Amino acid sequence: MSHKLLRRKGRRSLGIVVVLALAVPALVGPAVLTGAPAGAAAAASAFTAPPAPQRRAYVQGDSVMVGALADVTSTLRADGWAGTVTGFTGLHTYAAIPLFRQVRSTMGSVAVIELGANDCCDGGSFGRVIDQVMQTLSGLHVIWLTMPVWKPGVAAMNQALWAASRRWPSLTVADWAAVLAAHPGYEYPDQVHLKPEGSALLATFIRQQLDAWFDGPERTYSASLGGAPTLGGGGWLPPNGSVIGAAPDGDGAGLWAVDAAGGVYSLGDAGFYGSAASEHLSAPVVGMAATPDGRGYWLVGADGGVFSFGDAGFYGSAASEHLSAPVVGMAATPDGRGYWLVGADGGVFSFGDAGFYGSAGAQSLAAPVVGMAPTPNGLGYWLVASDGGVFSYGEATFSGSAAASPLAAPMAGITPSPSGHGYWLTGSDGGVFSFGDAVFHGAGPDAVGPDQVKASYAALVAAPSGGYWLVGQAPALAYAPAADTTAAPGTLPSARAGSVVRAKSARQRASRRAGRGSRSVTAASSGPRSRPPRSVAFSIGLGSVLILAGLLLTLARRRRSSVGATR
Repeated sequence: MSHKLLRRKGRRSLGIVVVLALAVPALVGPAVLTGAPAGAAAAASAFTAPPAPQRRAYVQGDSVMVGALADVTSTLRADGWAGTVTGFTGLHTYAAIPLFRQVRSTMGSVAVIELGANDCCDGGSFGRVIDQVMQTLSGLHVIWLTMPVWKPGVAAMNQALWAASRRWPSLTVADWAAVLAAHPGYEYPDQVHLKPEGSALLATFIRQQLDAWFDGPERTYSASLGGAPTLGGGGWLPPNGSVIGAAPDGDGAGLWAVDAAGGVYSLGDAGFYGSAASEHLSAPVVGMAATPDGRGYWLVGADGGVFSFGDAGFYGSAASEHLSAPVVGMAATPDGRGYWLVGADGGVFSFGDAGFYGSAGAQSLAAPVVGMAPTPNGLGYWLVASDGGVFSYGEATFSGSAAASPLAAPMAGITPSPSGHGYWLTGSDGGVFSFGDAVFHGAGPDAVGPDQVKASYAALVAAPSGGYWLVGQAPALAYAPAADTTAAPGTLPSARAGSVVRAKSARQRASRRAGRGSRSVTAASSGPRSRPPRSVAFSIGLGSVLILAGLLLTLARRRRSSVGATR
């Protein structure tokens, strides 16, 4: 097989159709593996269970996939995946659309697409083709691999993919180009087709992307305590994502949560004003603050970069500073015309009308600073360290700390009481410590949802009506609140998995059927993946459709070439 790119100017090659089933590779027609129904979640008051995804995938590629078919097939089959892997030499993305229509009903729950090299190199037209593909695959989650930049125009096509992920919540862009670039020598000189080690790497990459999708990105979670209104959960986090902060929306009926990738999640009646999820961040997002009227917010990265949305003004950042420690949080002034950033070393940076009242930057700290909070009048602030130590500056009053207390988990942040004469400290395990006039309304539940899975917490947000919300995430919440407010499209190139939930394991379902009743947090969140029973059904008809489609495509190309030659 030639390892040159199979489409060149003025030359069209015969499309070779290769279809390989995950179950029985030797068959001409694809084998369709069917898993047992995932089963519904146990009923719970105020909760409804969305359908669980199938562990069935459809993988479509071009000549790159042809070369990697054996590796991809065996890797996914060994990992318990059912479905189909296909590769078409010289396949253009627009030519795949009719094929997708033919097999749409048998694709399963997720499609992996490795296409685009033969479309090179107009980013604008490629973006329109992406939209057509996403319309065709409506209802499926799509994982689309970026292309190695073998010529300059490919970069614009990859940018079109990232841009499309902002328009399509069901689209995840998987950066295969970056992974391959980190492994020089895994591709042939054309920088596209893969050597054997590259094929193995691609197979592993696809398996990881599918497993991350199926296992379920964690879901934002809020616990309402002390009379705070119930808000439910927000969107699903991206693979390896985590909630790192939250801010109130101003009217006491909603809040925002933010993850490390810059995705913003609206809970309650909080409006969505944008996110940094589609940006190529040089450092993870570490904090968030809201404007007083609740019509905007800021995000801050560990490198000191600041992103403003809605009516939040930009007043500067520390991105150009030579930081001695990463930034870990931010706070806004009462009028919203300035903000502070705080570093892990206790250093404080003030912007706009935010006054500087001191810092712990020159102190030798027993533990790193993890957050800050301003006084209600903006004339002071508190810092909190991960060991529970509290530092007060300006008019901020020291009311105590948890530094001498044996902590079960590190502190996650500090929140002032409405009067400013006290504050709450929040542990990452949901523990709450109250000081001054801050009233203790309870700690966050350690286990949540019908399956009683462990939750983690990132912030405490005070509710104007009294009480507070504890905001974080739960790793395997297999339910959606009845009055759920999902993240608005574009909050994440993921709200990416907005319709996806983690399927319950066969072990859990068997346990409920047997009446054992107890649910193990360990088994639910970190135990070995159960493999549902599978049966094999062979569909020669589907293989015939794909082969016929390939032949028709080739004939159409020849006809176009013949017509063009007579002009």
